[in-house]
Amino acid sequence: MPKCTVCKSPPPPSLQVPRFYKLLVQCYRKLGSLESAMEIVAMWLMALGDRKGEGLTEPMALWACIKADAVKSGAEELQLRTLKDALQPWELEPGSLSTLLLEELRAYKGLQGDTSRERFNVICDLLQLCSPEGRESDGEGGSGTQQLRAVQLLELAQILCYRDMSQYTE
Repeated sequence: MPKCTVCKSPPPPSLQVPRFYKLLVQCYRKLGSLESAMEIVAMWLMALGDRKGEGLTEPMALWACIKADAVKSGAEELQLRTLKDALQPWELEPGSLSTLLLEELRAYKGLQGDTSRERFNVICDLLQLCSPEGRESDGEGGSGTQQLRAVQLLELAQILCYRDMSQYTE
């Protein structure tokens, strides 16, 4: 597991994980060090290990708030960043990464204000993970992956109906 590039320390004992990371993220946010705050949220998610399902809400909400702070401060490179980018050092399997990206998408939907650009980026990452052929093995011949892809295409269509994202596409 990678060490924090900010404080060069390994993660704390598991009983103190949520409190430790939450306080550290809040400190970095108050200091205006949003990139460091995002890195700590990524470490927090990885420190949850197998318990990710029960503890995702708080780190995801903080991630979305940090991204909102980035928009307010004009930090476009942070606004465009998704959890996929932040979690690259851990080389997660596509299924786990998809779960986290779906949670990130839910967190943006819970924010007030325009999060279409952030949601657009997450949906693009999800679509990259889910090929049209359903390559990702889910035990059902790819039908779960195809369903996820269909849902993401619908969400993308909704965003594109209301926002012009042509400048962000390749």
